[in-house]
Amino acid sequence: MAPPALAHRVQERQAYYPSALVQRDYLMHEASNQSLGLAGEEFVVDYERWRPIQRGCEHLAARIEHTSKVRGDGAGYDVLSFEEDGRERFIEVKTTAYAKETPFSSVTANFGSRTRMSWRFACIGSLSSDGRRECSR
Repeated sequence: MAPPALAHRVQERQAYYPSALVQRDYLMHEASNQSLGLAGEEFVVDYERWRPIQRGCEHLAARIEHTSKVRGDGAGYDVLSFEEDGRERFIEVKTTAYAKETPFSSVTANFGSRTRMSWRFACIGSLSSDGRRECSR
């Protein structure tokens, strides 16, 4: 008995090699990302300081902390703020230069469930590294 005949032929596509090589500066890209992230966190800190002042709670505004800057980046949140009644409010900030519809994910999202505290996830979209903001959510 003869083996079955090969009915299908697969034609491999020719490999594509760009005509110009691109040299990437990964350190500059990382520095730009850090600058953008810091600008987003500072925007949230400024907003969180403004929020209690508008309600006559200046004493709470004075206690707002830019945690990732003061204590370091491992706390699980970036900003420590306060609710009107004085309860702590933990805020994780994610920033992008892309539109506000850009999907975000967070590896720190379980912080809120672990602590059972007031926890917020602030997504800042369309922010440039110089702090100009077009929209946020």
